[in-house]
Amino acid sequence: MLASAAISGLRSSGLIGQGLRFGMVGGVTTLITLAIIAMTAPALGLMAANVVGYLLGMVLSFLANRRLTFGAGRSDPWRGATGFAVVTLTCLGLDLLVIRVALDAGATALVAQALGSVTYSVFCFAGLKYHVFKA
Repeated sequence: MLASAAISGLRSSGLIGQGLRFGMVGGVTTLITLAIIAMTAPALGLMAANVVGYLLGMVLSFLANRRLTFGAGRSDPWRGATGFAVVTLTCLGLDLLVIRVALDAGATALVAQALGSVTYSVFCFAGLKYHVFKA
């Protein structure tokens, strides 16, 4: 698989390599989540399909980031899963706060979303690296 080879090639690149792998995992996970939503929406409805898609996407993101991004495959998976959930949900709340503040300040929806996404990504990476999957 090309993505797996690219991620493996970045393994020894330190912080920058971890950041790139985090971005790649996020991109692939997002595409898979969207595909799950698209496939299940006709049968489940859009809202239920989103719940299913995001839950499966979070599990995939946890597994891929744990192993490929941070190399924590031998750490306690339950501690990691709990920490992952806390960090990602906290970052989601921060993302929504940034979007709300940006919209209230007059930003367009696209700019507000971009600011929220960057905030989510930076804080989520830091939380996972330095708290959940620390060496």
